[in-house]
Amino acid sequence: MAKGKIIYPPLASPAISLDGAHYLSLAEAAFNVGTQDFGVDALIYINPAVADSECWIAAKGVTDLANAAGWHWYYKKTSRRLGLRINDGGTTALVVETADNQIPALATRFWARVQADRDGQARFYVNGADVGGGSIAAKAGSLNNSEPLKIGGNTDALNRHQGLINFIRFDAGRILPDAWHPEEWDRIRYGCIPEVADFLARWNFASSLTDASANGYILMWQGTGDPVYSPWYEDGEVVEYLFAKNFGYGHKPGYLDLDDRQRMLDASDFTYPHPNPKRTFLLPFKNIAPEQQAAFTAAWASKQPVRLYLDADRPQTAIIKIITYPLHESVFSDRVNAELDMEEV
Repeated sequence: MAKGKIIYPPLASPAISLDGAHYLSLAEAAFNVGTQDFGVDALIYINPAVADSECWIAAKGVTDLANAAGWHWYYKKTSRRLGLRINDGGTTALVVETADNQIPALATRFWARVQADRDGQARFYVNGADVGGGSIAAKAGSLNNSEPLKIGGNTDALNRHQGLINFIRFDAGRILPDAWHPEEWDRIRYGCIPEVADFLARWNFASSLTDASANGYILMWQGTGDPVYSPWYEDGEVVEYLFAKNFGYGHKPGYLDLDDRQRMLDASDFTYPHPNPKRTFLLPFKNIAPEQQAAFTAAWASKQPVRLYLDADRPQTAIIKIITYPLHESVFSDRVNAELDMEEV
């Protein structure tokens, strides 16, 4: 039996656009992590015309970190590596990088994260998968310095990212489990509403340089002119999600009562029946995984019509809206039961 399918437009999602002549900065002591563990993640698009061989995604520290404390998280465009340069004030910095080709081809959107366990390893993640790392235990001292936090470049002439950053998020004081990363990637790739949670900061770049957390840190646009924002999704772009036919037997297709009650001239009532009533669907799902939970939540959050196929091999069942949030009822571990309440549009 074929799978079911939903097709929906993703939630509108702007991004900051960097052209190689601009970057962002923030002079804020809260981003001095000292000896704490920390993590940074971002949703990125790299323009193939990017000029510099090493481009900073985020950094706090002087250019080469020689005899200085700080860190740089960067990518290399030619080898398509992610890297972390880190120093606690020693003579030379320690560099940890992935193998070649661990980030997607240029002009491809991807989610990247670095997580630094200060007495252990720095690990890199791309689209939820661990893509390598190495020990940073030799640099377990304080990373505090007086340099501003920088995003998307070192200066307007050095280490410049060229392309888009949809969001960037900072975490400090903990190491998140490996299992969190693929689940978060499902939320990101299917277009769920971004969550700030208890991270130190998250910039969503929704036509603003203000952090979405309660702290409200405001980035500075470095370079001439005003900040430039671009759509993350192309016009008409949709998300297509195939799901197993795991909705329960006895699912409830029905019809909305769209008949009109009208009053005649003699004040008596009559009902005018519509020939094409709208259909409804109440679909219960059993034991669905985080990926399916994320896709259903994102389709609901888009608030746009969703193309529903109860059988992906057959013609479209209906164009619907998910009326209420798809309530998730925990079953065990990360599996839930869910119910979709849908109405034809």
